Amino acid sequence: MAILLLADHDNASLSDQTAKALTAAIKIGGDIHILVAGKAAKPAADAAAKLAGVSKVLLAESDELANNLAEPLADLIVSLSASYDTIMFRLPPRSARMFCRGWRPSSTSPRSPRSSR
Repeated sequence: MAILLLADHDNASLSDQTAKALTAAIKIGGDIHILVAGKAAKPAADAAAKLAGVSKVLLAESDELANNLAEPLADLIVSLSASYDTIMFRLPPRSARMFCRGWRPSSTSPRSPRSSR
């Protein structure tokens, strides 16, 4: 079982969120590969290679990946996905809130603690 972990970085260094996601990936088990995608991101890839538990670092650099836009990043991940059982990434805080809204019960849901019974 192989896990692809998308690194959260600023091209020069990794965010602490990458280490937290790595901890979760280690608990899942298997080979962990970290994908560092960006432009001039080799310093971040070098930092990823030093993390305990990482068996491989993939570095993808291009002008398309420079601004961390969803479309080119998604295309890259899809092109790699056949080799992995699990793909992990961190949602930016705003995206996470928007994503979670779809999973929370509404205020009128019978299971919601705010609804009258």
